[in-house]
This record gives sequence, C-alpha cells and structure tokens, in this order.
Amino acid sequence: MIKLVLNRCFLSFTTALHLNQGATLKGCRSSGKTETLKDLAVNLGKYVLVINCSESLDQRSSARMLTGLAQALATDIKLVFSMAKDQLSRYCHYDFGLRTITNFLKYIGKQKRLFPKSSDLEIIVSTLRSITLPKLHSSDVRIFESILETVFSNIKGINVEVSKFVAEIKKTLLKKSLQPETAIVTKINQLYEIKDYDHAIILLGEAGSGKTTSWQTLKETCTDLHEVKPEEYPSINVYTFNPKAFNLSELYGYFNEKGVWMEGLFSTILKKACKDSRADKRWIVLNGLLDVLWLESIDSLLDSNKVLTAANGERIMLLPEVTLLFETTNLIHCSPSVISHCGIIYHESTIINWNMYLKSWLQNLEIPSIKEILEELFETYLNSVVEYCNRALESARSVSLLNKISSFVQMLNAFLKQEHNPTSEKRSEMEDMR
Repeated sequence: MIKLVLNRCFLSFTTALHLNQGATLKGCRSSGKTETLKDLAVNLGKYVLVINCSESLDQRSSARMLTGLAQALATDIKLVFSMAKDQLSRYCHYDFGLRTITNFLKYIGKQKRLFPKSSDLEIIVSTLRSITLPKLHSSDVRIFESILETVFSNIKGINVEVSKFVAEIKKTLLKKSLQPETAIVTKINQLYEIKDYDHAIILLGEAGSGKTTSWQTLKETCTDLHEVKPEEYPSINVYTFNPKAFNLSELYGYFNEKGVWMEGLFSTILKKACKDSRADKRWIVLNGLLDVLWLESIDSLLDSNKVLTAANGERIMLLPEVTLLFETTNLIHCSPSVISHCGIIYHESTIINWNMYLKSWLQNLEIPSIKEILEELFETYLNSVVEYCNRALESARSVSLLNKISSFVQMLNAFLKQEHNPTSEKRSEMEDMR
C-alpha cells in the first residue's frame, strides 16, 4: 500500500540523491524504514548495502566497509586502463601506467570541486574522457567509448555546456579566414579544457596538422572574451621560440671564461613569464623537436616539483599561471617520464586537409574576377591531379600533400601578382599593343 508518508520519503531521498547528499529515515522499530529504502533502490535500479549499526560497529569497522566501496571504484578504473592498453593501437604517446592513474586522481579532485552536485561515477567517466580522448587517434575513440560503456554501463558523465565557447572558437577561425571544421574546433576546445589541469602540454602531430593554429586561435578567442567577461576568461601573453636553434649553454646559461654567469634564453623567458603581471595567464611555446639533450635539464620543471635549477644554483619556480606548450612532430627521443608528466593533444594529419587550405586561400584572394574561375578549375580538376601524382609520380617521403598544395598556391600567387601588377617593361609592351 502506498501511503502519503511513503511518497514523502521517496521525494526526500530522490532529492538527496540528486544533490549528492545524505538522508535519514526516522521511526520506531518495525515501521518499514529498511523496506522503504530497499523498495526505492529496486525502483531506481541502485545497489543498496544495509549495515546493522550495532554497538560493536566502531570507527575501524566503518572505515573497512567504506574502503571496500572505494576499492570497487578503483577496480573499475583499473579495468578501464587495462582494457585500453590491450585494445587500443600501439602509439608511443599512449600511456596507461601508474603515472597516468596518478594524473587521473589529480584531475578527479579538481572535477569534484568544480561539479559538487555531480555523482562520483559521472565525475569518474568525465575525467577518464578528459585525460584520454585528446591523445587518441580517431580510430581509437570509438573503441575507448565502448570500453567506458562496458565498464560503467549507462553512465554518460557530466553534461557541460560548451556550445557557446565552441561558437566563439568558430567565430575566431572565420575572422582569421580559416575553416571552422569540427576536427580542428574539437582540438582547440580540448586544449582549453586541459590547460587548467596540466602545467606542461605537448601538441603532437605532423607539420600542417593545426598545432599552431590551435593555440593561436584559443589565445585570440580568450582575448576577445576577456574584454566582455574578464572574470571568466583570462588574458594571455605568449612567449615562443625554437629550442633546437640553441645549444644547451645558450638555453640554460653558463659561466664564461671570467667566471661570470651568463643567463640562458629559456631561464630568462621563464623568469620573465613568471613576473609578467600584464596578463592573467602566460604561455611559453617551444616549437621544435623534443630530444633528450635539452629535455633532461627541465625534467624537474615538468614533474610535480615545477622547479628549474640552473647551473649557478638558482631555482626558478614555475607559477600556476604559467603553462609550457611543446609543439613537435614526434616523441621518438622522449622518455616515458616526460610523456607521462605532460598532457598530450594529438593532431592527425587529416585535421587540416588541402581542401580547407585552398578554401582559406581563395577567401583571401584579392582578385574577384579570377576567384570564381579558380574555384571551378579546382573543383573540376584538382582531385584528379592529386590522385595521379600520388599514384604515378615519385616524391620525397617527407613532403606531405599539404606541403605540395602549399607550394602550388605560392606559385599561383607569384603568377597572379605578375599578371595583375605588370613591370614597367610589360606595361610599355601593353601600351605598344594598344
């Protein structure tokens, strides 16, 4: 029989569950408290554990039972990483070891503080997606989603509203005459989400895959939004250089022949970024191949210590407002320690294809009369030309298709400028013809 008091109990308990809070049933013995709770659990499809709170139940006993529940969650998380290691592709930047689990715990703590009303399982699933999806190849994304579905059933994770920010990203791309395709927008949004969790982030991918476009677009988007909502979106300053263009002494400093300490480029930029009060966030972008030689010197900067120790004994602390961004094409010379200490966003070569490149070039073409003609010619012939080149012609393996199209466009630019801005000799010839 459903009574009014039963309805009140169900409403109170479901409200408490929604708010992730506790609830208490009070009543005399044999009044149906336990049965009410069990009935609600059956209707909701929830597992219920009934513990007899007798006088023998002390603090240690309670801790053992709660530890058992935590171990059950830990088993699920371990199962996800184990299945991912077995089923996903073998890429050198895939890491599902102990350090990844440690990073997961760091993420989950921040997620819990950001979304206190969400359940533990929702936070776990969302965190697993946040730390794993950015570094996956597109062929592995569906496999990882099926792993989550197998382990956590119908738990979908936290439903975060990102459509407004995604719209702003697309707006910035269009302003830069770039194509707001889903793949590049997703990578930019992943960088936005991961930047608050990792102080060092590797943007990994072949040349022309959109790594630079990602961080530059995110910076411009945040800058535009900062003018409207400064309390929600940070202002950003960027310091960028190629570490491979300098030797170790030039990067980190050295004592000259007179014993005078000469400051290195990296340490100088790091100190400048930490002291920079003009912006809320500061990014140091290192655009170049990662190798063991110069990475070893900043190993303590990448781990939880966040300290760079120079040869003169100076210790430079990395502030929370400063983020290191590494742009590289591969991680061949990186140790597992470096890979596990950094957040990784993998950019596939297909993120930015040659069609997108040509569309952006045509948008910026300042000769309207020839624009429509070129669009028609590209649409009619260029696919066939590309297929023929790939099939019948030999080229250097290091030259990507996007590079070939880029070279083709540069030659077109030179030709068009020559035709529409003739030299004095050509002008005289044209006047004589008239």
